[in-house]
Amino acid sequence: MTINTIHKIQGLTTDLTMHYMPLDNPGFDLDDNLFNVATSRSRMGTLLVTYEHIRLLSSVSNETLNFLHSCMDVTDIFKTFLVENR
Repeated sequence: MTINTIHKIQGLTTDLTMHYMPLDNPGFDLDDNLFNVATSRSRMGTLLVTYEHIRLLSSVSNETLNFLHSCMDVTDIFKTFLVENR
């Protein structure tokens, strides 16, 4: 497992990527170029970890919003997993 920043992962490929977006600075988290790097490094899939209100941000490009809206929401699956594995 490698933990790194978006800037340092450019050019690398991973099996799976987990991308945490705290939305402290949504302009940075959702910058088209950085978001593309974060979501295009994985061969098998990317898990985006963020808040539901990410879909309501208005300062995000249409491309990024379309990508976010096309993602499967696994919140309920994750909550069930947590309850079952206490």
